[in-house]
Amino acid sequence: MTYTANQETELRNGAPWNWDKAQAFASKHGLSARSVVAKVKSLDLEYQRLEPVKKNGANNGPTKRQILDFIRESLSLPKREGDLTRSECLKIWEHLA
Repeated sequence: MTYTANQETELRNGAPWNWDKAQAFASKHGLSARSVVAKVKSLDLEYQRLEPVKKNGANNGPTKRQILDFIRESLSLPKREGDLTRSECLKIWEHLA
């Protein structure tokens, strides 16, 4: 989407940006808020992301990384990042069988 020079100037003068400001700008100029956020980022202007909100404020349990770290530690597998390898899966299989 092409932005006019006046719109780009308005974006530069409106920094820092957040979702609410992007929505207001989008509504005013007949654009989508996502387009505005993309343009703000392409102009290297400051954009303050919304923080993720947990549903019902509940603890969703351990993360995938925490689970993998626990499995590796429990089975004396080498510490590393990333998903389980085939050989690690086989070791789990042997332990469970």
